Amino acid sequence: MKNHLLLFFVLFSTFVVGQTGIGTNQVSPSAALDISSTQKGVLIPRMSTLQRQAIVNPAAGLQVYDNDRKCLMIFRDNYWDCYPQQKVMTSRIAAILTFDDITGIGGSNTATAISNGVTINFNPDGILENLGSGKVRFLRPAKYEITMVGTISRQTGINVVQSVSFFRSGLFNASAKCIREAPGSYPSDINYFSKDVLNIYTGEEFQFKYDKIGQGTPNTTTISVVKPLIIIKYIDLF
Repeated sequence: MKNHLLLFFVLFSTFVVGQTGIGTNQVSPSAALDISSTQKGVLIPRMSTLQRQAIVNPAAGLQVYDNDRKCLMIFRDNYWDCYPQQKVMTSRIAAILTFDDITGIGGSNTATAISNGVTINFNPDGILENLGSGKVRFLRPAKYEITMVGTISRQTGINVVQSVSFFRSGLFNASAKCIREAPGSYPSDINYFSKDVLNIYTGEEFQFKYDKIGQGTPNTTTISVVKPLIIIKYIDLF
């Protein structure tokens, strides 16, 4: 009978007060669970990166140890963060993506075209979500370095100014951009390469586009933007 009463009072105090002590009878007033030990630690679930990424609807604050990344992962602001952070942030590549070719550009002095498809080739931290139709969404706020590499094929206009942009949807002026001026006639391919630093916030959506402004003789030659490649590198967290 005494044992039953003791169990009742233990369970009652746990449910009413909402506190549990393991290895201690003096639970901290601010703790729901207080574990005390001088010989052992707390072991949270350990799993691979693929297993972690397969967790459905992780709650904010959920914690696991990633065996592949060798760090504690905490889910916050719709992304998994690795602690200690310096292992994540030291100028490390965050993502690599390729956009579908933009083809059939030409026939007038000016033109704007947006890539209709994108492939995320490298995304170990899950910072990007592929929304389809050439659009990606950022799931991790940070300062990123955006590198764009590619080729503009068969450009033969006169006094043509061309640019390619990795831009925020609906905000054409807030983008990473590379401009190539081509005065005179260019019968062959030209390559582009650029680096920009952008502050990108959770939920912002980006696409890839090409712009052409021709002055003088109209550009009647068909132009293509071939294999647009975007490399995204961490610079700093907010």
